[in-house]
Amino acid sequence: MEEKTAAQLKRDALLHQKKNHYLRVGLVMTALITLLAVVGAFWTPYEPTAIAGGAKFAAPSLGHLFGTDNFGRDIFSRVLYGARISLSVGFIAVGVALVSGGLLGAIAGFYGGRVDNVIMRCMDILLSIPSVLLALAIVAAFGTSVINLMIATGISTVPSYARLVRSSILSIKDQEFVEAARAVGTSDAVIITQHILPNCLAPILVQATFGVATAI
Repeated sequence: MEEKTAAQLKRDALLHQKKNHYLRVGLVMTALITLLAVVGAFWTPYEPTAIAGGAKFAAPSLGHLFGTDNFGRDIFSRVLYGARISLSVGFIAVGVALVSGGLLGAIAGFYGGRVDNVIMRCMDILLSIPSVLLALAIVAAFGTSVINLMIATGISTVPSYARLVRSSILSIKDQEFVEAARAVGTSDAVIITQHILPNCLAPILVQATFGVATAI
């Protein structure tokens, strides 16, 4: 019965997505931006750092789609070239925060009690520190590099994902399908990863979407 219900929920979700025109537009735009960023890593209309003194502050045209800057550099080429770094920072930072915060939040929400208290008090300590200041402190401690910046940005947003996942799990863990999984001897790890977390994906994905923009 549980598998049938899960399959029906998946079919309903896919049907809803097919009817959601805004979702399709968003996916197309995201895919286009990602494709341009990938292409920009290998090819750009002009050399991103090439200086042309006679073409300063040129208006957008067929030759320079976004115009040029104060050094005569083609802005469109620079956007394409720089987008790969921006997207990498956004996705990797959110990935670090999502995995770490999601795991901590899932453990705290599922087990409760002292485990929940210890984890969430640690998250409260992190939340009391401004995220930008925390990221700067981590970069200062481990060195200035893009990788350290991604990790620092991700760690600074871990508490947000931990609290979100915890609250979602608290509203789900006592439902009947979880009790049924416990009754047949399913392990806690399987219950969390296969039964609870899939039902918490909607708010997590929304938070992650905004998180990518914030990280960039």
